[in-house]
Amino acid sequence: MIPFTILLEHGLKIYKIYNGYWYWGRPTPKEIRQAFRNISKKVRPDWDLSDPDLKEKWDENEKRFFYPYKK
Repeated sequence: MIPFTILLEHGLKIYKIYNGYWYWGRPTPKEIRQAFRNISKKVRPDWDLSDPDLKEKWDENEKRFFYPYKK
């Protein structure tokens, strides 16, 4: 049996599957970190704080658009 590393995104959608065959098929920590970073960008609308629209919302004290304030 070949082990797999499966990364899921929001809603339990498969984002990426790594074939874990010994050492050459397993993802490196850097690859996993980059994959989780890309998943976070898709899920979190406030990821890019250099976006002018987000800066405007922050300046207008509309904190509901930002984590963890949206509660």
